[in-house]
Parts: sequence; C-alpha cells; structure tokens
Amino acid sequence: MLETADERRVNGAAPTLRPSQQASDKLWPLLARLEGEAVNIDDLMEWFIAWTHQTFGTAEVVNGSERFYLDHGKVFHDDSFYNARTAYFFDHFIFARRVSSNTIQVRTAEGITPHELLLAEVAALQEAMPQHLFERMQRLSDFRHSLFQILKVTDKSMMIQDLISPGKISVTAKPQETFRGLEKRTIFQAFVFPFDDTHQLSSGIVIHPQKANWLIKRWVKQQRRKGDFTAKALLSRLAAVQIRHLRHRHVHPKLIYQAIKD
Repeated sequence: MLETADERRVNGAAPTLRPSQQASDKLWPLLARLEGEAVNIDDLMEWFIAWTHQTFGTAEVVNGSERFYLDHGKVFHDDSFYNARTAYFFDHFIFARRVSSNTIQVRTAEGITPHELLLAEVAALQEAMPQHLFERMQRLSDFRHSLFQILKVTDKSMMIQDLISPGKISVTAKPQETFRGLEKRTIFQAFVFPFDDTHQLSSGIVIHPQKANWLIKRWVKQQRRKGDFTAKALLSRLAAVQIRHLRHRHVHPKLIYQAIKD
C-alpha cells in the first residue's frame, strides 16, 4: 500500500506576508499558514479543504459528497479505505466539480471549480504573497485525473502510463512517503499534480487488483471507441466496482470487475 505520514501538518510559523487592502480578513490567515513552505501536495490540499469549507459552506460540501459517493461508491467511517476515498472526494470537489453560480454569486456559463475561483482571488494578492506559493497554486491547474498503470517503481519514484490519454509521467514520493508495496503493472486511478519540478500523487488513490487488469484494459478500449465516451464516467464506474471488490475479497476479482460493462 501507499504509505504516508498523515499526522504531519504545516507548522505555525509567524506570518510575514505583507498586508494588502485587497486581502480579505478570511483569506490572509489561511495564506499565512502556508508561508512556512508547504513541502508536498498534501499540505496544499489541507489548506484548500479549509478554504473550501470557509468559502462554500458545509452544506455545499455535504451535497457534493453525497453525489460523489452515489457515483463512485459509498464508504463508511469504519472502512479501511475511508481516508483514501475522502481524499479522492476532495480532489474531485476542489479541482473537477463545478459549483453552481448561485452558490458563489459568480456568473459563469458552466459554473466554476473551487480551485479556479481560488486562483482568481489569489491573483489579486500576487504581489503581496511569496511568488513560489502563487506559482505552485497556479501550476496545480495542470493536474491529471486518470487511470494509470505502473511501468517502473522504486521506494521513492515510479513511472506511470496514462491509460486514457496517451502519455507517461514520472512521479516522486512526498517526504516521509514510500511507494513500497506498489508493484509493476498495477493499475490505479488518482489525481497527479505538478509540484515544483516533479509530480506528486494525491493521497486519494484507488488501486485495482492486478487480476482484473485485462478486463479493465479491454473495457477502457471499448469505451474509448464510443462517441459518447467520457473519462469522468469511466473513472466513477471503476471506482464503484473497486469498492465492491474490497467488500467481497473472497470473490475472484474477475467476477467483480465483469460488472464494469453492465
């Protein structure tokens, strides 16, 4: 399994950000928490989650989670994979889910993702905040949410192949994280984020059993031939089937994963 030190948090160094008349009373304290240089994507995600709750309210987050778990499979607090699926939900909510204009009183044709709205707010503060922090937040727009297969893996790095959109990505482990336990040829889905001069995996990783590899690859090829193919539908279906597999480990993965075509 992917191992990470979840307990580590951003230290509370005294803020030295320059004040700005454009800075809201709510946004600056959150930015100050990051000034001690976030060292991995999890640090930024923790901050994004706090900002999301503050900006959109708990009700909107709950509504988003209910829809997400309906599409991707339901999880419960005592599930061993609860934390990973919760992280996967927030990745989706912040970077992929478009919030209605009525919720945030922003006029857009198709809504806006929380990350897009955050960038718009932070851009106004660019001159008053550390440049490296602004650039990190901006670069996260180039995230890739897809289905991947491991081509090569060591404790601290791996090369992965995108099975939906052509391309290979070199991923580096976060500090205090190891890829020990992951194997070559393993298929998984996750958000991969650019971070400084490397790429890092989110903690919301969904690992599929290798015994279902050929079924997954065949189904992906079949779906890609369809005119109405969407990666979103493919990934949500696979995530739901993976939960069924985890709840029925006594059943051969082949029998479980045959359901992806139904």
